[in-house]
Amino acid sequence: MKDQTLLLTAAQLAQEIQVSRRSVGLWTASRKIPAIKLGRRCVRYDLQQVREALRKFTQEAIS
Repeated sequence: MKDQTLLLTAAQLAQEIQVSRRSVGLWTASRKIPAIKLGRRCVRYDLQQVREALRKFTQEAIS
């Protein structure tokens, strides 16, 4: 059986990456994170793809 990708809602994604749902919406609108649109209002997220996209915005601590 093939690996299946679990698609999350905005609320589920927000909980998983510990940010507000509003942040998820803003990041989606500004295309900082990838989203899968299944209709006019139905949007889902692939957690692995989102985490990869967010890695571009992380900074290492300055010591």
